Amino acid sequence: MHKLMGLILSYLLIRQIKLLSLVFFLTATTKVASTSSNKTDQLALLSFKDLIAEDPLGSLSSWNNSLNLCRWDGVMCSRKHQRVVVLDLRGKSLRGTISPFLGNLSFLRSIYLQDNRFRGKIPQELGHLFRLQHLNLSSNSLEGEIPNNFSNYLTVIDFKSNNLVGQIPASFGSLSKLTVLELGTNNLIGGIPSSLSNLSILQTLYLGSNSLTGTILNSIGRLTNLRIFRVGVNKLTGTVPPPLYNISTLRTLIISGNQLTGSLPLDIGLTLPNLRTISIAENTLQGPFPPSFSNASSMRILDLSISYLSGPVPFDLGRNMKDLDWLNFGDNNLGSGDASDLRFIDSLTNCTKLRHLDFYANGYRGVLPVSIANFSGQLKMLDAGENQLVGTIPTGISNLVGLFDLNLDQNLFSGVIPFEIGELRNMQQLDFSRNKLSGPIPSSIGNLTQIFQLKLQENNFNGTIPSSIENILDLQILNLSYNLLVGPIPRTISLLSTLYSINLAHNFFTGPLPFEIGNLNNLQELDASSNKLSGHIPSTLGNCLRLESLLLEFNMFQGSIPPSFSSLKGIETLDLSHNNLSGEIPADLAAFVFLNNLNLSFNHLAGEVPSLGIFRNLSIISLVGNTGLCGGIAELQLPACPKSMKKGNRLRIEIIIPTACLILCLSSVALLVVFLRKRRQRNKSHIQSSIGDDFMRVSYDQLSKATNGFLTIDSSYIGEGTDSLAIKGSIGYVAPEYGVGGKISKQGDVYSYGILLLEMLTGRRPTDEMFTDGQSLHEFCKSALPEGVMGIVDPRVLSEEPQNGKIGQAKVRECLISLMTIGVACSAESPGDRMNVRDALMGLTKIKEVFLGVGIHGRR
Repeated sequence: MHKLMGLILSYLLIRQIKLLSLVFFLTATTKVASTSSNKTDQLALLSFKDLIAEDPLGSLSSWNNSLNLCRWDGVMCSRKHQRVVVLDLRGKSLRGTISPFLGNLSFLRSIYLQDNRFRGKIPQELGHLFRLQHLNLSSNSLEGEIPNNFSNYLTVIDFKSNNLVGQIPASFGSLSKLTVLELGTNNLIGGIPSSLSNLSILQTLYLGSNSLTGTILNSIGRLTNLRIFRVGVNKLTGTVPPPLYNISTLRTLIISGNQLTGSLPLDIGLTLPNLRTISIAENTLQGPFPPSFSNASSMRILDLSISYLSGPVPFDLGRNMKDLDWLNFGDNNLGSGDASDLRFIDSLTNCTKLRHLDFYANGYRGVLPVSIANFSGQLKMLDAGENQLVGTIPTGISNLVGLFDLNLDQNLFSGVIPFEIGELRNMQQLDFSRNKLSGPIPSSIGNLTQIFQLKLQENNFNGTIPSSIENILDLQILNLSYNLLVGPIPRTISLLSTLYSINLAHNFFTGPLPFEIGNLNNLQELDASSNKLSGHIPSTLGNCLRLESLLLEFNMFQGSIPPSFSSLKGIETLDLSHNNLSGEIPADLAAFVFLNNLNLSFNHLAGEVPSLGIFRNLSIISLVGNTGLCGGIAELQLPACPKSMKKGNRLRIEIIIPTACLILCLSSVALLVVFLRKRRQRNKSHIQSSIGDDFMRVSYDQLSKATNGFLTIDSSYIGEGTDSLAIKGSIGYVAPEYGVGGKISKQGDVYSYGILLLEMLTGRRPTDEMFTDGQSLHEFCKSALPEGVMGIVDPRVLSEEPQNGKIGQAKVRECLISLMTIGVACSAESPGDRMNVRDALMGLTKIKEVFLGVGIHGRR
């Protein structure tokens, strides 16, 4: 018996040893296989890293051979096989392309690469990942078409906010496990595939902000689990299919920004009981405002704006909407003209979370209910503009202390602005324009220190601009036009450094335009027309380099057009008509390439009208009513200018320009001519045949001295004697009508010329020690323009005293500013930002005309 038991135990022990050996063998084999497969994953991820051009956060710094890949940042492995199952690099600011080798991560279940800067196409190889369930590539810059071979296990596809093109793959309809499909904000075309209606468990469908066409199919109603349906901002047509309104699980319905027709079901608030967000804006939906919305107790965002809805809004609209945050039904045909139309406002006082209320551009009449004062302090925006509301502005509106934006424009409000308006200290935009408000602008307006937009135009306000306005330091737009305001324009307006638009037109302001207005460096628009302003136009306006529109017509300004206006290179509209201005038209205006409306009519201007640039286009200039003008293009039908006038101008200019400035003007022209010679390998005879034989001559020694020896002259440009340099008096390359139509019209790299010109002006080289710490000669000169130019100019240029004192100094300064401006424009770091050859030549030609009296064809 004992022997039998021993044999049995021995047998069992041997079996156990064999079993353990087998387990050990299998384990070892598995580890070897795992190691091998793990190596495949490692190579795939390293290939992914190789295509990353920028990793500013160092997110892939741990991706190296010294660390197990399962410990790499953004990588998660399975416990059993140590294979990569999750790649999560969302929001890492990575820039590059997505490697196709990700398709070798055969155990991968989730890819999260959203919120990066990936470009290129979505790799087709991702279709090899048969275990993939989550794929999120949203908020990148991916291009190309969407692959159509993805895994049937996918539950989430999120490609929104990219640059994808093509159509939505019909194959997506076979991904039966899909619950989220987000393809919005791309450039997709075509229709919504009917196959998507097969996705029976789909919960989110976001296709908005593309260029989809066709209709919303009835079969969409089969998606009975749908919670979010967003197809807004496309080109969809037809009616909204009724089955869509019967998906009771629907929480978000956004169809805005299409060309849809039809009407909203009257019972929509009952059939969609879970609806939280609905937007039908910017379609052509008609019909009444559904009264059942009063039952939509879960509603948070209700946007029915810019449609054709009509009839009344239910008076109990806000009765059950405790969570309502956004209510917009502006720009419709709502309201019957009855005073009771605004009763719905009373019910909205129950909506304690309401932040946005907008019912602008409807047919509402009557007074604004006083119950509006009972709204929660959460209200940020109230827009009741473009209706026919009457009465006064309720003083209780001052209770809405959370208001950022208050628009009551284009109504029939009368009376005064309540002094209590100053309690709304969070206000940023205030628009009471186009009403019948009267009385003075309350001084309490100055308490609204966060306002950046104040519009009070087209009312009957009287009195002066309150001095307290100087407290609104962030003001950007100020419009007080078309009122009855009087007195001077306060000088303290110059303290509002952020102002970019000022409109004071059609009032009764008197006195001068403040000299300090030139401190408004951000000013783009100034309209002070149709007032009683007098004195000289401030020369300081030339400091407002961003000015695009300057309207000063119908005033009593006198004196000349300030020479400083030559700095306003970006001006588009300049109207100085109907004043008492005298003097000549500044020749610099001819070179203003953006100027498309110049009105100088009905003044006392005299002298020769320029015949270049904008003065060749009769459709954009008006000079009538100036009896002293002469010359110009024939279409102006002005008398010819006396020869004595031209000669007198020439002599006067030559007297006040010192020799050094003369040499600089001429040598800068020569420098560009030589540069063009070197760039385009033109021979002397060709250029002379193109530009004629009319030359000016300047001593070669003088030119070399003026350029500090930096200028090397091509021998083919030396004239008959070796001591002089031939310089074309008018250049002749400015435009085809000057004889060389387009021979040097293409963009050239004028960087070298720009740097040489700056060297010539400053006496400094780009290699000087002061430019070794990140600054450059270009930036050094750019930062000095225009006020600091005289401080950086080479003293040798200024060594000679002008013969006419202050006048000469001013001319020298203007000449140097003009030359340095061209040098800076030619030497910009980016080639696309550099001045082209034609503009540089035109600019130099204008400098010679203005400062040296040289005519277009070299005539004096």
